[in-house]
Amino acid sequence: MELLQALQNNQAYQQHFEPGLYEIIYNFVAPEFDPQSMTFDWHGRATGPWDYAPSGPNQGDCLLPCVHFSSSTGINTKARTFIPRQSELDQKHFNGRLGFRVKHAGKIALNVSTPLQVQWLSADIKQVKDFVDTSLTFANVDTKCLFFMDQKRLSQLRESWGKAPWSHALDKALDDCGRFGPPKTQEEAREVATRFLKTNQVYEDNVVFWGDYLLCLSLRVLLFERQADTMQLIQWIDALVSLPVWGRSSDPNGLDHNNDLSADFNMIGLAVALNWHNARLGESRVERIKQKIRYQAQQMLHWITTGRSSWPGVNTQNHAYFGYQTLLMAGAVLLDDNKDDPEALDFLQIAAAAFRRFTSNLPSDGSYHEGIGYISFGLLGLLPSLMLLEQITDQSWMPHEWFDAHFPAMNALTPLHCNSGFHVDDGDGCYPCNAAFTLWASRQSPNSQTRKAAGQLLAKLTEVDKNALLEGKYLIGNFWLTLLSPDVFDLTDVLPQFKSQSTPYTLLPSAGYCVSHLSDHRKAYFLTAPPHGHELFSREQHTYAYGHHHPDTGNVLLIDKGNWVLADTGYTYCKASSEHNVLLVDEQGQYNDNYVWMPPPPWDIKPSKVQVDVHDNIVRATIDMAYIYPKQLGLKTWQRTVITAEGCMAVVDHVTTNQPAKLTVSWGSDATWTQSSDNRWENGLGWTLSIHGDPTTVTPQTIRPARRRMDRSIDWHVLRLTSDIPVTNYRLQSLFLAPEFQDDTATLRTRMGLDNLAVSYST
Repeated sequence: MELLQALQNNQAYQQHFEPGLYEIIYNFVAPEFDPQSMTFDWHGRATGPWDYAPSGPNQGDCLLPCVHFSSSTGINTKARTFIPRQSELDQKHFNGRLGFRVKHAGKIALNVSTPLQVQWLSADIKQVKDFVDTSLTFANVDTKCLFFMDQKRLSQLRESWGKAPWSHALDKALDDCGRFGPPKTQEEAREVATRFLKTNQVYEDNVVFWGDYLLCLSLRVLLFERQADTMQLIQWIDALVSLPVWGRSSDPNGLDHNNDLSADFNMIGLAVALNWHNARLGESRVERIKQKIRYQAQQMLHWITTGRSSWPGVNTQNHAYFGYQTLLMAGAVLLDDNKDDPEALDFLQIAAAAFRRFTSNLPSDGSYHEGIGYISFGLLGLLPSLMLLEQITDQSWMPHEWFDAHFPAMNALTPLHCNSGFHVDDGDGCYPCNAAFTLWASRQSPNSQTRKAAGQLLAKLTEVDKNALLEGKYLIGNFWLTLLSPDVFDLTDVLPQFKSQSTPYTLLPSAGYCVSHLSDHRKAYFLTAPPHGHELFSREQHTYAYGHHHPDTGNVLLIDKGNWVLADTGYTYCKASSEHNVLLVDEQGQYNDNYVWMPPPPWDIKPSKVQVDVHDNIVRATIDMAYIYPKQLGLKTWQRTVITAEGCMAVVDHVTTNQPAKLTVSWGSDATWTQSSDNRWENGLGWTLSIHGDPTTVTPQTIRPARRRMDRSIDWHVLRLTSDIPVTNYRLQSLFLAPEFQDDTATLRTRMGLDNLAVSYST
């Protein structure tokens, strides 16, 4: 009997299995499922579909269907489905993967069911390749070391502590938070991190506070062995060990992404504390710590092997970095204590295999697959893990080829006057780098060009405000700045002189970012690739990996002296095409518009690639992006051309449809728009927009984005340029002029090669 037949008949399925990890890949229709159960009011705005309930009596519960699984080997668990695409949700069609690990060859009986009334459409079993890296053995792994530390670094840290701004910031945070004693619950730890302190200082992201605090406290104890610090360290360790759950839920299907982050940062904090301070903690406490570490690693491994519709099954998403880092830290610290520990070695081998997959899936152009906003955070899961693997295996693990592309790419992406960071795509004030690892690369990379590019990137970010990076973001940022650059007391002593960009544009071919360098402090960005970029969209066919993306292919952004003349709304709980500078068709956007956690477009789309040419220092980038819109919208072509020259930018849109539709182009900004003449609008930042083309109605609108912290949400000001009537052919030119631009519009339009379209619109 085939697996699908067994599921349809609600019967067990038997098969002989060799050792390894297997996935059951399934899909079904659930006719009674209510899609509205995934929609929630978020401060007066309907948002969804959500994968987890954000509020209410069922807060944290998984809203997706779950599939129950048991086996004759004793496994009894459940796993959630993928987040369905909008087209799938409309049909109540769900896909997913659940996993199970076979330790010994033999025949195994499997039972798969769901509490919903479903129609099983397909089911198959496939073995996961390269799940374990057996090249790591007891003989070639040496964990008898101080993690992330050597004697030279230890001496430098003792000498520089308090002199460097990063260690000074750690001192302040430890003294401030230590007054409260160890939290008793994860929720209390969040309160300490975000609300208790009289200084009103947010010291850490609230999900990961506990482990990061322990990490920083361990460092100060290692350096100075103060009795008060040692006593506090023991108290915080005891409190963390006594927590029954590392996260918000004992059910990994409930808020799994918070569970993996909390569990990992708690693990790295506790594992480093044990590794650095084993002799100070006493035998009985050490044994309790090891038991807790082993238990948490076992729970994480169970989630990794079973919850394959979530982050455990992906190769290109930061939550996977942190989840597998949990196994790495546990395996290393347990093996340190007992060289004959097969389970600890198993943890290490699984983690090592995962990090080989992660580094082999980094984009070749040096970009980051989840976007600008996740570089800084994602690398906290990736790079420390690779550093520890290098330390305990004496092998090369760092992705130096990616570094060699990454830092030049991010240097090209970053303008001067960018201290406020990128409030675009999935970022809220994020730098396109991790400051600690960029400073490290600027001094430690074996490639001189990489060192120069990393140095130039930091020079830009500190050009206006020398203190911009002198204190890292949160505890964890200051920790890695302190640890990786212990001999740096002041960035101004080590950073190079800023040099101007020598080329008119930079193209990141995988990410699809075409960056026009209008001047040192002005850049225009044209995002032209599908989610995850051209290289990885076809390679990473796991829905969860795409969650942080937005429906924003074709987005145009413009920054001038640190101000976003054209922007989108950043990271929100309603990822909407209408909150990006893209096309809307009858007010509808790209695939999976308005989702909270994005699924990818259909796998069979055919993304086109941008064509860029330069003549007389005028950059022209052209691409057709109709492929990124649902077919039922009837869009035949959306050709967008972005033309840039010093002090100006033109965006030319030509749209054709199969049936008449109202077509809208949006121009959103951090500043307000004011009409100055018939076809001109002035931006509060001094830029002017003139509009040419087919009959168009211009409607100004102000939106309060649906952010996690609505009290920190700022208004987004947008002009909607909409065809007067439903049309099948629409041409529009949007011409943006810098404040000091003196050329008349007609001359400029001729110079930029723009067609002589009429001025015809209303407000």
